[in-house]
Amino acid sequence: MPVLPQVEAILDGMAAQYRPAYGEHDSSLMRVGLSGKLIGEVDFDPARHGLQDINPLSVWGDIMGVPQVGIVVPEYPLPIGVVIDQSSQEDHPGILKAKQMLGRQLLRCFDESALVSDDVAAYVIGENANFPRDYRTETIPEREAAERVSEICSEGLTFIISDFAHLELVSGQHDDFPATVAVKINQPFELALPANKGKIPLGPKSKPVNTNRPKELAAYNNDQARSHEAIIQRLQSAGIRVAQVLFDATKGTTLGLNVKAADSAIASAMQGFDKL
Repeated sequence: MPVLPQVEAILDGMAAQYRPAYGEHDSSLMRVGLSGKLIGEVDFDPARHGLQDINPLSVWGDIMGVPQVGIVVPEYPLPIGVVIDQSSQEDHPGILKAKQMLGRQLLRCFDESALVSDDVAAYVIGENANFPRDYRTETIPEREAAERVSEICSEGLTFIISDFAHLELVSGQHDDFPATVAVKINQPFELALPANKGKIPLGPKSKPVNTNRPKELAAYNNDQARSHEAIIQRLQSAGIRVAQVLFDATKGTTLGLNVKAADSAIASAMQGFDKL
């Protein structure tokens, strides 16, 4: 039984609707030649074509007695990438494992839904990051992450698992991210603190918030809400779909994740990908 059934259903739908194009995606440029999807033929013209361009199997050429040159749309395999951001040293230890688990489940979906010709790979941000090498894996240094991840996104279907607080992607134009889902994973206190829990420490560089003081708590939560919304707006303005996923180590869920809710959020962000 799939761990992410809604995500896998969308991938299966893409495969069913577009095969063989799901694995061999059309280029936007037509050209003369034999390699690609044949969409028509023209008479051979030695001034424009080479002998290698002639289609020896052309039925029309046999009927007319004139060599034919195929007009094709080139095809190429679809790159599919899962990017796991493990660069933050402030992450809860459990959230790192949760990111890895979610990344592995996405990769598993691709294994079961993609064609053999698709190119599936994992990318891990952080020099000290650890990820099982079950897949072709590239480690991305943190200082190169913004540019490298943006490049990966421009090439094909990409899922990025991060809180995006420090990962700012580089975009030259809106279509740099044609099929990218930002799986924004946060702990609940990163979005808002509960009331009447006393002083809650936020880290070595921040003073604690006294949640027993309504004004202090409201000010903190409002700041967090604005920061959270700014990140989402930044991603969406670049054409990136956003799926919000919560990690809560206090809940009795798989590695602190509600997998069913994560599946639903990611699948919702993928709506329309079968029309690409």
